[in-house]
Amino acid sequence: MGEQTLESELRFTEGHTTPRNERLLRELAKAIEESPIEPNRFNLSHIIGAGLTGLAAIVESSSFAVAQDSKIVYPPGAPKIASDYLDTWGFLRGRYGYERTLGPHTGIDIDVLIGHPVLAAADGVIFRSHWSNDSGWRIVIEHGKDVDGSYLRTIYLHNDKNLVAPGENIKRGQIIALSGVSGRMSYDYPHLHFMVYKGPTQKYSEEWTHVNPHEYWVDGPYRITCFDTSKGYQNSSIRFTYPVECKLPNDKNLNK
Repeated sequence: MGEQTLESELRFTEGHTTPRNERLLRELAKAIEESPIEPNRFNLSHIIGAGLTGLAAIVESSSFAVAQDSKIVYPPGAPKIASDYLDTWGFLRGRYGYERTLGPHTGIDIDVLIGHPVLAAADGVIFRSHWSNDSGWRIVIEHGKDVDGSYLRTIYLHNDKNLVAPGENIKRGQIIALSGVSGRMSYDYPHLHFMVYKGPTQKYSEEWTHVNPHEYWVDGPYRITCFDTSKGYQNSSIRFTYPVECKLPNDKNLNK
């Protein structure tokens, strides 16, 4: 297939999938699977559903995603991040049959199956545990004031089931939900969308903004920290452990 032919296909199909385009999609999907991109980052059915326009955007953004991944240090057994903070994705087709354009990603999408334990990233109080049409079953945790005087919240979206209620005091590593695909913006892709928000006052205002979760891991920036019951965690500053259950090195099921 000539480069010019492929380019014209990507430019003019506008997301409509014909039998010929489907063949082209499968060829490109195969190329993606054989590339250095994280295994299982893209599901073939999602690629086919996106159409060639969507795939073009995914291919274009994949090099950025790989570059971001190169910064991240994963401990053994930690589920991988499918879409990182400030990633830019193109067109995706959701269960409702329309396409959307996503701007810079406001959190991280952790690639876990439906029913995977979602953990509190630090001690705090459940501020919200409720349903949103876009986010599905969501949880917001208030973690209080950090050493710099700012206030921090973590947000957990697309859960299959929430296990906590507003006002509950929770501990780091406590199971607060089971992951899922709930909400319009999950686009039928099982994952946990995890966000960190920062503000100058305890009460939410327009001055609150999302921040990079990778700057807040216990082990240091971009060093994902799995929760471990055998470890103690300092309270001098608010730092987070991974909000999903990891298979730690002493877990007999790690290599299964």
